[in-house]
Amino acid sequence: MSTFNFEAIPNLMPFAHAANAIELANGDIFVVWYCGSYEGSEDQRIAGAVRNMDGNWQPPHRIIDRFNYDGETWIPEIGVPLPSLDGQLALLFWACPLSRFRLIKNSTQLHLSGGSGGGSWFPQPSFFIEGQVWARDISSSRVFSSHLNEERVAETPRLFTNERGLVLMGAARRLSSGRWLLPYHTETEALWFHTRFFLSDENQSKWKSHGDLYAEPGCLEPVVVELPNGDILCLMRRGAFNGHIWRAISTDGGESFSNPESMNLRNPNAGIDLGLSHTSGCLLVVYNDSYRMRTPLTVGISDDGGQSFRMQDVETSQGSFAYPKLLQDRTGIWHLFYTHNYCNIQHAWFDEAWLEEGRHVLA
Repeated sequence: MSTFNFEAIPNLMPFAHAANAIELANGDIFVVWYCGSYEGSEDQRIAGAVRNMDGNWQPPHRIIDRFNYDGETWIPEIGVPLPSLDGQLALLFWACPLSRFRLIKNSTQLHLSGGSGGGSWFPQPSFFIEGQVWARDISSSRVFSSHLNEERVAETPRLFTNERGLVLMGAARRLSSGRWLLPYHTETEALWFHTRFFLSDENQSKWKSHGDLYAEPGCLEPVVVELPNGDILCLMRRGAFNGHIWRAISTDGGESFSNPESMNLRNPNAGIDLGLSHTSGCLLVVYNDSYRMRTPLTVGISDDGGQSFRMQDVETSQGSFAYPKLLQDRTGIWHLFYTHNYCNIQHAWFDEAWLEEGRHVLA
């Protein structure tokens, strides 16, 4: 008998996006996401919540709000939890300076239709509502790190790198060598949608940038897993509609990667994720199986290293179900966290038997 369930995680603000999750030492699951009035708003903060092993959620809480650094006010966005070998927990995140926020046009198109008895239907013309919103300048972003205290609230943030215009998305992975690999992409005029990687020593004390992956129209939001043979697989979002997921491989522990190649899995310019099963050794992928829409949200399992998958749809209705993140807990159950219509983070959980019942897809 296979297992599949889902639930909504309560949010602190009207908008929610871009979750990441890790399993804590006691078996609880810690999820982080950013929220605000809308994406790129000046009131953004990073929120978090803990799911106890009994399946109950602790109330969501603020991890970090706007903060001061080097004479600037910074607005945080996507966070990546990072456990250390001594059991401590940190958060890596990127933020933009408030001084680089600007007013931009915010246009919405509406289409109304109605009727008046007898089955009549009279379409009304579309029209626009135009306003202004504050929006951040990602090219000015910087990456910070902060220790999390016992309440999992960030303490004083420290600058992680001097480089600007970096975006973190995928989880940091500890490799079999003991080193840590953290993928990111760039959003600057000179390096638009280039994928790169921070690689550290075992103690996370020295992080160095490696690699530079690019193919038109851009490789962004990279995610990685180490395969059983020691190779590191990287998948990347394609920076335009009507394309496919990018794939690259490292055979030297993350020091370098092959050139990006297009897979057979569709990508509507949306985030993806990878997971490797500690119970079966199978590879998991989750993505939007569409050329232009962030629906359906599809997850698959592969026993041949990603050459083919058994696929199941998690969401198929109209809407936006995006930025998925996979996590397998110590019991072997898989957890999926994703943006649900930008209103909350949705949580689905399932076993591998459910995936194996899915349709066969070549990758």
